[in-house]
Amino acid sequence: AAAAAAAAATITVMRHAAPGVSAADFRVEVSADGVVRASTGCQTRLSSLPAGVDHATLRATVLDGVLTVTAASPAPPAKITVEVSGDTPAALPTTAAAAAT
Repeated sequence: AAAAAAAAATITVMRHAAPGVSAADFRVEVSADGVVRASTGCQTRLSSLPAGVDHATLRATVLDGVLTVTAASPAPPAKITVEVSGDTPAALPTTAAAAAT
């Protein structure tokens, strides 16, 4: 049940107020690099999609002259462990040896 709730979570990508403009007058496009462009006849608003957002989950609605573009929340990145490689440092000199140099 928790997984289903997480899958249904959405984020707001953009809000664009245009009083008196109907849903049919808006045009919303998304470029391959994740820029959302919402436009009416004379206004344009640009916004960038957050990392990890699937373009196919975008939805746009107009209510009381405000366009709201939403998307499914991206899944958090999986926790990974990165192996560290490299040289092992030589033993650090003792305080007495360091003072002698």
